[in-house]
Amino acid sequence: MTNFADKRISMKSKKVPVKPKKVTSEVKVPIKGKKSKEGAKEKEIAVSKPSSKTNFTITNKRYSSIKGYLNKRGDEYDVVFSGTTEKIRHNGKVFIPFDKEALTGSGYHISNIVKADIKKWLNNPDNVLIKRERDYTEQIFNLDNIEKNINKVLVSIDINDCYWQTAYNLGFITQKTFDKGLTKKEWKVGRNASIGSLCKTETIITFKDGVVARDSFGKLKKRVIRRDENHQHIRHNIIGFVYDMFIELADILGEDFYMVLTDCVFTTMRKKKIVEDFFTSKGYSSKSKVFEFINLNRNEKVVEWIELKKADTPKYYRYSAKQIYFNNK
Repeated sequence: MTNFADKRISMKSKKVPVKPKKVTSEVKVPIKGKKSKEGAKEKEIAVSKPSSKTNFTITNKRYSSIKGYLNKRGDEYDVVFSGTTEKIRHNGKVFIPFDKEALTGSGYHISNIVKADIKKWLNNPDNVLIKRERDYTEQIFNLDNIEKNINKVLVSIDINDCYWQTAYNLGFITQKTFDKGLTKKEWKVGRNASIGSLCKTETIITFKDGVVARDSFGKLKKRVIRRDENHQHIRHNIIGFVYDMFIELADILGEDFYMVLTDCVFTTMRKKKIVEDFFTSKGYSSKSKVFEFINLNRNEKVVEWIELKKADTPKYYRYSAKQIYFNNK
């Protein structure tokens, strides 16, 4: 029989689990109004579990603070530039500035969905990738026809969501992704960026003491990494398909073809219906605006025009020799 004293001894000997303290690492930079034990004014910029998390999405302000702190401390770090974006790589960690309103509001997040679709497409043995290179231009000009039609009322016909629709028509993105990308009108920027990013390159520049570092030979530490070659071929297939379609249309329009700007053809009012039917037959919808050419300067290689239904500032484009259209028929 166990007496009261025995029970007390038993209770004392029972082990109680102790919850381990959370271990964190910090990157700190100086701020006003708070001194550390070492006497430096510091502020916590990022806290992480060393064993797992390596990527940190932070505000632009915190990103600038980290960069400034690394420069001041004399650390060597990489800045990865890709298009209009950048991120810092330092000691196995990646710091990515994030402007929620700019990114989600413009639909840039769609790029990851598109890449996932393309990965599945490439892994499907039934699909055959045409390894097309950049053998196209996104602008086309018939200078003689433009010059003959200065100050005449004409029409421009614009394909709705041209590259996005083409990516779907060619099977590179799914119906679900296609519909998702069209959720908001303002996501047009993100839709186009998701196609453009297939050819995007990364430029990695190493900094030390706030300036570009040099290697042992005195050369700047800078390197360029290109995207997967197959992704580039897919983008060239999408843009190239649109180019081929506009060349076909230009040949049909003949003297009524004036120019193409990315996804918009400029022609006469009498050919408007022909163009709209042509786009429909290819799986596209379109919209139109009336305009006038107001100037063609062959010496400066500049075309100018103005839209007519509302007060408009004249628009212009500087063309190059490779963008000039010649009808060989």
